[in-house]
Amino acid sequence: MWDGREIGFIFNKTYWGKGYAHEALQAVVDQYWLVNNQEGAEPIKADVDPRNEASLRLLRKLGFEVTGTAERTFETHIGWCDSIYLEAKRPTK
Repeated sequence: MWDGREIGFIFNKTYWGKGYAHEALQAVVDQYWLVNNQEGAEPIKADVDPRNEASLRLLRKLGFEVTGTAERTFETHIGWCDSIYLEAKRPTK
């Protein structure tokens, strides 16, 4: 968790597709809501390059919903990247 409520992750390619990311992120999300269990707790945010379909699928599986998009939000070694912004709100009981 970055800045207390933005989730981020990078896994070695060797471990892609084995369920480790889902298991690890589910634990982080569960812990966040355990610590921030009051009504009106800030949602967890994520910023994903739209080309990263696997990360988008994973976050949606974890309850994240798209809240917006932006173009050319950051530049890396592969050039300019766009962003899809997502949020996960506190689950209802």
